[in-house]
Amino acid sequence: MEHPYKYGVQTVIDGSEVDDAHMQKEAEMSETEVSDGCTNVNDTHVIQSTLREIHCDPCKYDGSVQDVTGFCVSCTEYLCQSCQRYHKKNKLTRSHNILIDDNIPKDPAAFRTIKEHMDCSRHPGNELRFECVTHKAIICAVCFAQQHRHCVDIVDMETCEEHIPAEVADQQLVTNLKDRLTVCKQMKMKEVEELKKQHEQITQHCNDLVEKWKKHIDNLGIVLMNETDTCSQQELKKAMDCLNECTDMENYLDAHKEIVATLTLYGSRKEVAVVSRSLTEKIGMCEGILNKTDHSKPKKLVLQKISPSTTNSIGSVSVKETVAVDQVPKQTQTESSMPNDKTACMEDSSTIMCEENVLNVSSASIEKELETAFAEDTVRKPFSMKIDKENIRLISTKSSRDKKLCSICAITKLSDGRIVVAEESNKKLKLFSETLILVSEIKLPSVPADICSIGNTVFVCFSDLKRIFRYPVGNAFFGEPGSFATKQSPISLSVFDKNRLIILFKKEGLQTSPLIEVREGNAIKATLTHSDAEEFNGIKEATEVVRYGESCLVMAEKDQISCYRVDKHLVCQERLWIYIKLKKSKLMSPHGLICTSGNIFVCGTNSSNVHCVLWRKKIVSQINNPLCVLVDSCKVVVGCRNDDYLHVYNII
Repeated sequence: MEHPYKYGVQTVIDGSEVDDAHMQKEAEMSETEVSDGCTNVNDTHVIQSTLREIHCDPCKYDGSVQDVTGFCVSCTEYLCQSCQRYHKKNKLTRSHNILIDDNIPKDPAAFRTIKEHMDCSRHPGNELRFECVTHKAIICAVCFAQQHRHCVDIVDMETCEEHIPAEVADQQLVTNLKDRLTVCKQMKMKEVEELKKQHEQITQHCNDLVEKWKKHIDNLGIVLMNETDTCSQQELKKAMDCLNECTDMENYLDAHKEIVATLTLYGSRKEVAVVSRSLTEKIGMCEGILNKTDHSKPKKLVLQKISPSTTNSIGSVSVKETVAVDQVPKQTQTESSMPNDKTACMEDSSTIMCEENVLNVSSASIEKELETAFAEDTVRKPFSMKIDKENIRLISTKSSRDKKLCSICAITKLSDGRIVVAEESNKKLKLFSETLILVSEIKLPSVPADICSIGNTVFVCFSDLKRIFRYPVGNAFFGEPGSFATKQSPISLSVFDKNRLIILFKKEGLQTSPLIEVREGNAIKATLTHSDAEEFNGIKEATEVVRYGESCLVMAEKDQISCYRVDKHLVCQERLWIYIKLKKSKLMSPHGLICTSGNIFVCGTNSSNVHCVLWRKKIVSQINNPLCVLVDSCKVVVGCRNDDYLHVYNII
């Protein structure tokens, strides 16, 4: 076998005497034609020049420098002519293989690596010689004598014919690996170039983004200054008008005294009667104006600042994997690495594109996937709380760019505690901080029907568009949205689990019951059905749906809330309970159904209240047209139709 570090064919001196005549003869033969008939004179000169830089290893211990004429494979040492002769004379080294002339390696690393592999790790200095088939281990003589002396199936590696030599090893595998390495190197080189280009492009985009932010901040500064001027001028005008009115009143009162004195001294009875009545009316008017002025509280200008520290970034750069199937060698592709056309979809920053008909999902696969999600479970007990109805905070949701009165139709809480509200009249999403300060807003393509959130991503459904949009929420802004289409009009969506949504669609055509789907993005994971029994007629009026516990669905229907048990076959088996309007606590037009902390809350839009369903009582009353509610451990937040404010009730 040709060695990668040698030239020509291997020549071995095995047990024969090496003298000067033999070395001279070999040197002369190296300058003639080699076995394949090609002249190798230039290669010989190169080898000789290289060997002049390598010196005899044993002679180095004597401090002498001798030219190399051979290489001992067993000792992995270079030998000069003298050491080579002694090597053959010594009985211990007489059987060693010595390479000469063109076969002397330029680098002994490969030979030393082989020796390292042959050395026993348990007993250094002893070569591995035997194989214990019982323990599937390669062992040395010491291992054989100590640990494996009772093993029956021991094979001598030198005499075993089953162990093939290295020259007949699987060269095809090596060739395939080299081909794959070539392709991988090309791909990585291309990736390096692409990364450099992308770095330049993103750097330029960052500079452009910074400039846009600077310009935007300048514009916001101008808007803030104009707002400051307008607000201050309005209040200043009001204060100056009041001051002028007080001055005029003071002048009139001074004149009033003089008129009364003159009337008393020189006026007739008729004049006294008429003028006195007129003066009394004017004095009463002055008193009314003065009372209004006295009871008016002093005004002051307040700047509601958004600290720059709340905005940690204006963007983010991440690494996204890309699949380049065409660059993978055909012989290295396996079934597991091939793309599945039925489930593959393309996604960009604005829209998720997927044309695959995902409705044809077998019931067996759905049942297997969601069996654990709908396992039988008991409903958790609701947590107890007391609401402070006296001290209500009103948080303004109106921004300077809102042209209409706000209508908060839905509200959700992100994983980091911030709140996002959907506003139907101005068609916006608005982001509030944990302390309920308006941070950012984004214009929506249409009137939102409902929203929910998974992590820091907000999902918005639009009934008229038959689409569901996905908005990632950054530190102080909404990211670029993505969307996917639905066949019917979605009217309600909520979180099914950490990856999936449960969506309720509007009845269309000849449908007798609403369509309810469990989705993961564009992929339909399950379609829920219900029994045709008469007691389920109420489900036809469902307007909202949420998951409760592990085996229940709660639906907002016409003036009632119903809880259904769902089995592992995704069929509503029975209605567990109904929450309907009572004499003292009416529920009319339920909206904003949520499940949180083991309890269920819903707004009664036409009954102007908010109900805690499992308590069977109203927790907020006398609130005009509530549409949505958010409940956490410390507060209840309610949004209403045609109302610029969020109503915040503290939990005590």
